[in-house]
Amino acid sequence: MARAGVKAHIFEKDKQLGGKLAQVIPWERLPMATWQQEIERFTNMDNVEVHFGVDMNPAEFAKLQKDFDYVIVAVGTHEPRRIPFPGHEKVVAALDFLKAGKSDKPLKPGKQVVIIGAGNVGCDVACEAYRLGAEQVTLVDIQKPLAFGKEKETAEALGAVFKWPIMTKEVTDEGLAANDGSFIPAQTVIISIGDVPKLGFLPDNIECLKVGGASWLKTDKAGRTSDTKVFAVGDVERPGLATSALGAGKTAAEAITAELEGREWQPFTKPVVSLKNLTLEHYSPEPAGGANQNEEADRCLSCGSCRDCHLCETICPTNAISRRELPEVDSYEYISDDNKCIACGFCADTCPCGVWQMRTN
Repeated sequence: MARAGVKAHIFEKDKQLGGKLAQVIPWERLPMATWQQEIERFTNMDNVEVHFGVDMNPAEFAKLQKDFDYVIVAVGTHEPRRIPFPGHEKVVAALDFLKAGKSDKPLKPGKQVVIIGAGNVGCDVACEAYRLGAEQVTLVDIQKPLAFGKEKETAEALGAVFKWPIMTKEVTDEGLAANDGSFIPAQTVIISIGDVPKLGFLPDNIECLKVGGASWLKTDKAGRTSDTKVFAVGDVERPGLATSALGAGKTAAEAITAELEGREWQPFTKPVVSLKNLTLEHYSPEPAGGANQNEEADRCLSCGSCRDCHLCETICPTNAISRRELPEVDSYEYISDDNKCIACGFCADTCPCGVWQMRTN
């Protein structure tokens, strides 16, 4: 919105921007230098004003609605889920443990640590526990662990052990007792089963969805809530990835900007390109990139849209694919002749942008 000339104010409870990205994700996975550079670039933009130390409540929210044309709720999820088993008061929330780990007063977990919940956040907790002096970390879950990728690999490389199915019966000062009679010794037990939004500051006229014992804001495709001047983006709408939250913010900004300019906003309707159709072999693995803007642009494959590389036309064994100019300036299209196509799939396999799709006739 700032780029479109709209004055954007951010009201933040913390003393820094970034939410969970800055507060929770270990700097080993999100380098501090990169993060600080991005925040500095953002705060130096025109039309952006940040207000720190603002604890939102009903009166403060009502004031925002009065003072501004639109309000966007992007508070994320900062209320840890808990399970009321005996000894639950002895358990540390993963959110609190990770936040403390990035502060000047990290929690000391002891030599043995048990983590309830074996997702990727649980793996981050395991890595942080090892960094803070733990020697044995066990992640338990009621199902096969959902952790995957680098987070799981890094935790396992440090020595973390995954156990399932484990149902917690009780947590004591000595560790975790399971329903199957097993006992895992630990000085610290951490629970990592997700977080939910805190929405007590919202007025009653904004509709929420009750899912899994928590409330999530109900929105349309633009992120608009039941109050037409209030939008919601990110985990407060639905749990997801950081990239999903960034995309939701971009969508809401585009919708609001269009409305302010008197334009009709249309949601993005193009189908998402399948990862298997993005042929990574076409990329040049040059860590330094192009020497200038033109060279860097030449490396871009314009994922999801044709870049006029002629590969499909060249590789087609029956010459079924041809290129033709369109009346619009610099416009073209590639077409396939059904009478010549033998459905070999060469075009779909070779296209670096995932443009050609094979469909059953």
